[in-house]
Amino acid sequence: MIPPVPFGGPVMSSVRALERRKCNQVDTKEQRKAFVENHWRTLAAWAWGKYLELGRGALRVWLSERKQVGDGYDYPVDYLPYWSGAEPGVNTNWPPDLATLNLLAHYTPENEVIVVFFKDDVVGQCDLYHGSPENAITPREAHQDEQTQREKTKTEYIALALLDDEIKVVSLCGDGRYRFLDDIEKVHNILYIVSSETVELQRAVEELEELINNSEAQEDDFQAFFERHSEFILDEEYKRAHPQIVLANEEKSLIPDFVLEPTDQESLCDLLELKRASAPVFVLQKNRARFSADVSEARAQLLEYRRFFDEAKNRDAIVSRYGLKSYKPRLFLVIGRLKSVDPITKRYIEANQPDLCVRTYDDVINRMKDRIERMSTRGLRILDQAR
Repeated sequence: MIPPVPFGGPVMSSVRALERRKCNQVDTKEQRKAFVENHWRTLAAWAWGKYLELGRGALRVWLSERKQVGDGYDYPVDYLPYWSGAEPGVNTNWPPDLATLNLLAHYTPENEVIVVFFKDDVVGQCDLYHGSPENAITPREAHQDEQTQREKTKTEYIALALLDDEIKVVSLCGDGRYRFLDDIEKVHNILYIVSSETVELQRAVEELEELINNSEAQEDDFQAFFERHSEFILDEEYKRAHPQIVLANEEKSLIPDFVLEPTDQESLCDLLELKRASAPVFVLQKNRARFSADVSEARAQLLEYRRFFDEAKNRDAIVSRYGLKSYKPRLFLVIGRLKSVDPITKRYIEANQPDLCVRTYDDVINRMKDRIERMSTRGLRILDQAR
C-alpha cells in the first residue's frame, strides 16, 4: 500500500528573471529535459538542500501555473518531500503510483534529481524527469558552490575610524560584524552604517532610478528588482515579501506579485501588485478627477486575489502549502511616477477608493533616500561624539 503523503512543503522561488526569458514551453518530453538541463545548477542545488532538510523527494514544476514573460514562460517550482504520513484533509495523491514510490526510495540524491512536471493536482497528470545531464555538476557540488557564493557576498571592508584624535583600522563585514584590527577600545556602530549598508542601499536606489527612467522596462524587470531588494516594499509592519505565490483551486489559478508576511505572527498577510513606471496614475479632468484606467485595472486584479481568501478551503490550502494566513487582505499597488497633483485633489481621489493604497515609484525611492540620509546622519553624529 502506498503511504499517504501530502503536497506542499517549503517553496522555491520561480526561476530568476534573467532565466525566465530563456524558458520556452515544456509541453514535450524533449522540452522538459531541456528545461532541466538549462536550469540544472539552480535546480540541483536546491534539491540537495531540501534533501538535507526534509529527506527524499522531488521538485515539482507547475505546468498549469505558467506565466508568460516576454517571449518565454515562468514556471513556479516547489519541493515535494517523501513523507510517511499525512494530516487529515491533506491531498494524498503523492506519490501517484508504485513506480514513482519505488523511484523515490532508490534514487541517489548526491548525483540525481527527480523533477515532476504536474499538469494538475490529479493522479496520473504528471511526467517525470529522473537523473542528471551528462558531465553535469552533482547536486551536492551545486549546493556547496551556492553556499560558497553566499559567503563571498559577505564582503569584508577595511575602514579608518577617527577616535580620540587617533586613526584606527576597522574590519567591517557585510552582515554587520566588525572588529578593531589594533584591539583598541570599541565605539559601537561607528562606520558600518556609513561605509557598508548605506553604500549598498544607495547603489540599489540608483539601480531602481535607472529602471524607472528606462522606457522599455517591463513589469517583470521591476518584479526581479524587488525580489532582490524587498526592503524597498517592506516597512516595520512586514518581515518578508513572498514573490508570485500560486493561489490555486479547482476553478482557477492566480499569481499575485507579492504576498506580504507580517512581523506580528497573530496578524494576516496582505497583497502587493506592481505595474509599469510609465503607467499613468491620475486622470485630472475638470470635475472628474479620478484614478487612471491602469490603476482601476490593477485594483480589479487585486480584488480578485482578495476574493480567493473568502473561502475557508482556499485559506487552508495556502496555509498548508506556504504557511501563510490571510483574510480580507489589504491591497497595495506600486505604479507610475509622481506628478504635480494638488493635495486636496489627491486626497479626494484616494477617498473614492479607500480599499486601495497606491504608491508611485518616486514615493518608493524618496522613502529609501530618506532612510539613507538618516543612517548617514546617525553615523556621522556617532563619529563626531567619538572625537
